[in-house]
Amino acid sequence: MVPPEAEQLLLEATSTLDNRSSWRAAADGLVALTASVDSAGPLLEALGQLITGPRPRPRTPPGRGGRPGRPARQRISHLVARLATRAVATGGKGPRAAALRASELLGGAADFLPAGTHLFAKALDLDAEPAQLLAALQRLEALHTGRPVLAAVRQRPSATGSTPPVALETPLVLLCAVERLTANAGCAGGLFAVALTQALGARTGWTQDWRTQLRALRRHPHPDVRETALALTTAVE
Repeated sequence: MVPPEAEQLLLEATSTLDNRSSWRAAADGLVALTASVDSAGPLLEALGQLITGPRPRPRTPPGRGGRPGRPARQRISHLVARLATRAVATGGKGPRAAALRASELLGGAADFLPAGTHLFAKALDLDAEPAQLLAALQRLEALHTGRPVLAAVRQRPSATGSTPPVALETPLVLLCAVERLTANAGCAGGLFAVALTQALGARTGWTQDWRTQLRALRRHPHPDVRETALALTTAVE
């Protein structure tokens, strides 16, 4: 267990913009703390300070020995990238819970909505309880409504598409969720339906249900969704 004094040092080194030498190592330390479910507090506090804290002007132009441009944003991007990687790589409850809480914090600040949706997508658990999974997918779609470019960038909400085929515990629930996203006829929901169809189709070895779903997406009302679905292949010739 990390002593509170060490947590405070990591927090201060990460959020103090005058610290230009050790903030990355400190930020990585805050992310490492999330291995424990109840240890995301310092990381969330650092994000909060970086979002709302002062933005001092560089004394000299960037690239001429002065402070880099937008130092707070750079630190937030670093924390988000590290936390997203940890949530996907470990699949542990701690990093995933931290990513979800961080996504709420970032999503509440208009300038950091893309970072918040990125974390939320990376923390999506396709093996969650049916009600939780459906609610998470609906929220993910809502976050991207009216943001087609952002939806296109985030159209791979999890890394499960690269996993070998396995038997899913709730295949009908997942299929129902994808069908609902497809039926909404919107660009964001359609792109996520394609991403989930790709991931879950691969995990099930492309059973008939998922092939049927892919064909439906290839007839989607939105051209970007159709083109994305047509680009998918279920087998390599």
